Order: sequence, then structure tokens, then C-alpha cells
Amino acid sequence: MCRLGQSLVLVLAFAAQGLCADAYLNRKLTSKQVTIRSVILLPPTAYISRKGEAKERLKQVLSHPISASGLPEESGEERADGLASEVGAIVSGALRQMGWQVDDSRFSIQTLQNNDKLKNLVDSLLARHEILARNMSNRPKDTEKGRYSLGEDVANLNVPAPPDAVALVYGTPHWIHKGGINPVATMRDSKTSPQWGKSGQPVNVFLHISLLDPHTGEVLCYMQIPGAVETRILEALRKIPQ
Repeated sequence: MCRLGQSLVLVLAFAAQGLCADAYLNRKLTSKQVTIRSVILLPPTAYISRKGEAKERLKQVLSHPISASGLPEESGEERADGLASEVGAIVSGALRQMGWQVDDSRFSIQTLQNNDKLKNLVDSLLARHEILARNMSNRPKDTEKGRYSLGEDVANLNVPAPPDAVALVYGTPHWIHKGGINPVATMRDSKTSPQWGKSGQPVNVFLHISLLDPHTGEVLCYMQIPGAVETRILEALRKIPQ
């Protein structure tokens, strides 16, 4: 677990402290019963706060338009497909930095548009992963015991040469944890910041990344990443035995 360090003042009317990336590993990984060398990435999902100020800031930062769908009106959040697309590119880059083979096009949004049956399956897995991620954030250490899974529906993706893992990414506007919602503001790393625009403004997004067994759907690794920054994702990935 990461410890709070010295406070860093942000120009967002509040401060965040010592933000670190965490990875929780299934025993199958730590014992090297399973090793990861290849990954298929499903389309990420991401949500932002409905609050006007945050939405307007993201409109200025993102290079793609924001579309509102997915969550109930009363949730206070809306789906940001432009953000999700750019998060996907950043996560793919981090996975490749591990030296893994990464397929991020087989289940792209463009591909799914031409296959309704597959699209429905992927949409179902993504929606269930959002719920699972919220549960895992409450008890992340249970990942070690193999208690989390999306079930054998993952195998219905029918990849000709199954990868070692299927990666799912869920971005939330806040860090959801057992004590409630912690309004953690993410920061852009000046050396490795994602290309969300030229304004250089911080973006409030917290990533939940899961690596699943492609046959059983069991969660092999659950990661909590404060900000879509490649160096932080790598910090978590490098905890996986190679």
C-alpha cells in the first residue's frame, strides 16, 4: 500500500497527498503458476463529474468531444468517451513497455460497430467490470485469494489464439474506497504527461485496471492508478513477476 507523503498543492481548490499506484496480485501470479506475456485490451470506460466547472475544464483539455451516456442522471457522473479513448492509448503504451504483446484493436469501438453480438458481449463485460471494480476497491487484498471474477463469459470473446490476460480499464472521477469517495485530484507529470491537450490542466480521473484469465475470467491482477500517466501504470505493472 502506498503511504501519504508530503502534500502537493494543486490549482483545484484542494490538495492531494503522495499519490501512488497500487497492484494487488492473485496467488497464481506471485507463484508464477501463470505468467503474462500477451494481453488483449478491451475498450476502456471512463466517467467524469457532472459538475459544470469540471466538465468545462475537460472540454478544454480533451482533444475529443465528451458524450453523456451510461450512468443514471442522479449519479452525478457522465461517460466521457473521448477521455476513455485516450486512456486506452496510454494503457496500451504502458503494457508494451513491459515487453508484452498487446492487441488493442481486435475489440476496438470501430470493430464492434460491425458485430452486434460481440458488441453486446463486450458491453456486458465492461458494465460488470465497473461494478466489480467498485467492489474490489473496497477489499483489494481479496484479489490474492482469487475471489474476484467476471466468469466464463470472458472465454466467449473467442480469440483464435487466447492471450495470457484480458485487460479492462475503468476510469472514475474520484477514488472510490471503503470509507466513501475521496476527491483525489490527479496531476500531469511534466515529463510523461498524456497528450490530453495543450492547456496543461490537471484532470481528475482515477483508473481501475484489471487483468483477467482469458478462460475463467478470474482477476489475476487489480491495479489502482491515480491518474492516466504511463509512469504510474508502469509502477503498478512492474510488481507483476516476470
